[in-house]
Amino acid sequence: SVAARFGGRIEKLYVKFSNQFVKHGEKIMDIYSPELRTFQEEHLFLFKSNTETTLIQKSREKLRLLGITESQLTQLEKNGTVALSVSVYSPVNGYVFFDAQSIQENTTSKSASAMNTMSMQQNSSNESSYAASASQIREGMYVNEGQTLFSVNDLQEVWALVSVSNQNLNQIHENQSVEIISENN
Repeated sequence: SVAARFGGRIEKLYVKFSNQFVKHGEKIMDIYSPELRTFQEEHLFLFKSNTETTLIQKSREKLRLLGITESQLTQLEKNGTVALSVSVYSPVNGYVFFDAQSIQENTTSKSASAMNTMSMQQNSSNESSYAASASQIREGMYVNEGQTLFSVNDLQEVWALVSVSNQNLNQIHENQSVEIISENN
């Protein structure tokens, strides 16, 4: 599972659907974060002002922990330009599973607070259609620090829930091999 290291907005989504296969290091999404932008600007200030080396090293470490790659850090220091968004990469080969429930809860709470702020009311039919569309991750959604964004699973080990009728129970024995065929084939 990959969690957001900072709050922000999904700017670009490179994986368009859940269950899509990705390779290790493949870009999943870009997230814009005003907080991360501030940290980059602070680092540039320290770097340009020839501040104590230990402060610069601690600032670099802070950016690395927030997901800035070594090449992005080098580019930041060399060009003096702050990255507007940070890319999130797949940690392993496998299939991407988006955590739609936590994203939906986050989006619903943001929309509810925005509605309360503007003193507007939303009818129930719009609410249900919005909830259905919110279950899919998409560009423009907001994420919170620590929120699970997605999981990657190589599906090398898969569990199956099997329902066996009572009349066939006597044909099943412990440690017996079984072949499971998906209904989708």
